[in-house]
Amino acid sequence: MKRNLLILAGVAAIGVTGLLRAHGQQQYNQAQQPIQQTGGLNAAPLRTRVAVINLQSVIKQYQKWTAFETEYKRMYETYNQDFEKKKADAANLKASYDKTSDDQAREAIQRQMRDLDRQVQDMGETAKKHLAKLRDDQASQIYREVEMAVEAYARANDIEMVMHFNDAITQGDKQNPMNIAAKLQSRTLFPMYVAPGMDITDTVAGMLNQRLNAGAAIPSQQR
Repeated sequence: MKRNLLILAGVAAIGVTGLLRAHGQQQYNQAQQPIQQTGGLNAAPLRTRVAVINLQSVIKQYQKWTAFETEYKRMYETYNQDFEKKKADAANLKASYDKTSDDQAREAIQRQMRDLDRQVQDMGETAKKHLAKLRDDQASQIYREVEMAVEAYARANDIEMVMHFNDAITQGDKQNPMNIAAKLQSRTLFPMYVAPGMDITDTVAGMLNQRLNAGAAIPSQQR
């Protein structure tokens, strides 16, 4: 996969400020007395619930992406077979050119070879644009569906923030020196410790696959 999908980061803070307006010394003292007795404003304690997902793992687990990759490889192979045919045609023309001594015949073969070369170039550009658009469109669609599933889960479970990161999936790949070097060079979110229940990667992937298999639509985002 060439594409690195997007990275979310956010910080939430809540502050409480009390503003007292005194219309006289007596009223001001009366307003201050409850605060002095309680030691401050009677505000509820701050509580923030944050969850994380491994975006790369969610996408790889999502059956819709797996099916797309299979179809993408099939289309790529179809284009590749067409190129191989053109390559064989070019080899045959080259062999005919080498065997021919007639100047007019050789010139005609050269024209055919130039035409074939242009066809191959056009095919290459067409295949490149077509496959790139398919992958970009699918990646964008998959990301939106993951985002909506995350929002649905967060709302249903009273989670105030979900942050995503991209990391290897297996423990062996996580300890791979190349993966560690990528983490050291990257400024993205990479949790070093996640408490049990905070990582909802598998849950979100399961939600996506359940909806896909049931033919249900992902709920639209509410803004």
